[in-house]
Amino acid sequence: MKKVIVILTSMFLLGFVLTGFAANNNLKIGVVKVSSVLKNSAKFSRTKKQLKSFLDKNRKTITAARNNVQAEMSQLQKQGPKMSASARSALQTKIKTDQKDFMQLSQRVSSDANARQTKEMKKLSDTLKAAIRTVAKKDGLSFVFTDQAAIYFDNQFDVTKQVSKVFG
Repeated sequence: MKKVIVILTSMFLLGFVLTGFAANNNLKIGVVKVSSVLKNSAKFSRTKKQLKSFLDKNRKTITAARNNVQAEMSQLQKQGPKMSASARSALQTKIKTDQKDFMQLSQRVSSDANARQTKEMKKLSDTLKAAIRTVAKKDGLSFVFTDQAAIYFDNQFDVTKQVSKVFG
């Protein structure tokens, strides 16, 4: 509860201070709806497709590895009592190895996917910030906020369309 009060107080004070600055210094403020920019962006769509493709390709590999382990376990369960001790032991060892490989594969793919997503989202974020800076400089804006940072804003301050055009 304290955090909420501190955040609301900070936002109120920031708004009060900015209003005072804007009145005294002719500061111009812009607001960007980031989710709209991304939603309408070809770059964002391409990035999502690339990440989905990466995940789909690896999902098939993981599924195949899991199915292999399950088939081996099923074989052991069904034929284990009829197998020789050495054959049963060899199959059990193979199952343990394949389970370990499956877990390592799953962890590696998850780690790779997270790293790839982080890298791509950073690129998009950097490009979006550059687009916002370009619009801010072109339009002579002193401050640009995201719509998430503003409790309220008049549509006259909305620069989302301009940012979307620059962002692509």
